[in-house]
Amino acid sequence: MMEPRIPMYIAVWLESGCGNESRGIWLPLPATKKEFLAAQEAIYVEYSNIYIMSYNVRIPGVGRDMLLSASLGRANYLASRIMALDNEQLMKLAAIYDSDRYFDSLEQYIDYTYNHDSYTLIPGVKNPADLGRMYLDGEDFAAVPGDLKKCIDPYKLGANIAKAVDGQFTALGYLTTENGWGAAPKARKTPAALDLTGSKGESLFGIRYSRYWPDSEYYEDETGGEQQ
Repeated sequence: MMEPRIPMYIAVWLESGCGNESRGIWLPLPATKKEFLAAQEAIYVEYSNIYIMSYNVRIPGVGRDMLLSASLGRANYLASRIMALDNEQLMKLAAIYDSDRYFDSLEQYIDYTYNHDSYTLIPGVKNPADLGRMYLDGEDFAAVPGDLKKCIDPYKLGANIAKAVDGQFTALGYLTTENGWGAAPKARKTPAALDLTGSKGESLFGIRYSRYWPDSEYYEDETGGEQQ
């Protein structure tokens, strides 16, 4: 029986109109451009913009504000990449969030989806003593007599091993990376099929920005004035 997928997702709240005439809809991401347009049509109020009001997100460390500061296309790109990860890869992502080397930008999360193989998570090894005992019982110390092993402090051994590679102890296990924790994420362009933009091809951001309805002759600018 296939193991259920760990639930990680992003959905965006779109809203049109104001007051009693406002309408809204949750759009699960990733979404196609056709699905995005259909969501807008479902809530459109005449002469009103479509606003990105909020996000519902369940990805460790990715919050509403992080998504609102990025474009909708970028959030859609991340959602697509997250959906492609399996449970083992999602567990490593959760462990990163629980470590002292957690990600603090959307670009780091996107980069991880391409480089998850460079991270190693050893489940159950949650502190230096656990790591030390694992090494003492492993091949590296197979030739060491049992009486001599008893003289080795597992905690100190594990602490020294972790320090040498900047290993991270988390609630999910012991985490290391081949690329180094300070590596800058690679710049990647949002694929055209996932780049949800406005009618003029502009990037869309949350709350203060809007998508101008393509069939309308008028729209409100950012100062609230009406333009033709």
